[in-house]
Amino acid sequence: MVEEIRRESWYHTISLPGGTSTDGVFDMRGTTRLVPWPAGLRNGRCLDIGTCDGFWAFEMERRGADKVVAIDVGDANDVDLTWDARRRVANAARTPGGTRAGRRFEIARRALGSQVERIECSVYDLDPSIHGHFDVVFCGTLLIHLRDPIRALERVRAVCAGDLVIVECVDAHRDLFARNVPAARLEPAPGQWWRNNTAGLKAALRAAGFDIVSVSRRFLTPFGAAVTMRGASWRRPLALAATLLNRWPTMAKMPLVVDAIGLAGGTYDIVINARARDTR
Repeated sequence: MVEEIRRESWYHTISLPGGTSTDGVFDMRGTTRLVPWPAGLRNGRCLDIGTCDGFWAFEMERRGADKVVAIDVGDANDVDLTWDARRRVANAARTPGGTRAGRRFEIARRALGSQVERIECSVYDLDPSIHGHFDVVFCGTLLIHLRDPIRALERVRAVCAGDLVIVECVDAHRDLFARNVPAARLEPAPGQWWRNNTAGLKAALRAAGFDIVSVSRRFLTPFGAAVTMRGASWRRPLALAATLLNRWPTMAKMPLVVDAIGLAGGTYDIVINARARDTR
């Protein structure tokens, strides 16, 4: 299994038995301490949307969830693409047997001895009559990649019987200089549709039927070994800064430091806990 793990290009850094870990693009293990995990998680039924390699699904299982369902698209070409991107992949061969992320998920699941169930499903297709309801729904850095994030949040609301936890990157410039105005930047980077500011994310959640419970401080998610050790040279200084910052918790909590690095890179991250609005 060690060789099987090494052959893959991981997105998530996942701690594995024996003190090893996957070499992911991002290392979100420290971010788990910033998440206000709802009481309904323990012994609850939980959903991880856009699971990719499964980091957050496995984390909820580790924290005591009774049942965790993880969803993601069944084919890499099923994600929301711009017109130009659709042209580029129009003649590309469909990926047999699901996505590479699906394969990585299965490798990690076996290594961890996990019981998380992975289902091929788009967030747009969530249906309570098919998937049921969940005590906790987790959404990690997904909305930025969706063409219609409001419609996605409405589908999330349909299956959310309790709390929604969102970890999302926000646009640093619009967050700092248009703090109280809901705003977003269109196509800020390849593969991204809308990069909201904090006010924009909160407004989107309210429009989809959620009440805001809490918003975390701004923070920077460290890059993983896939970037700090083997990434493009122009990304390494920023990756190193974010990684070093998170090794000194006191400095990582200083807004001016986080804002400065966030402005240089264009983004930083926040966690929002929201609750499905009672419609009775």
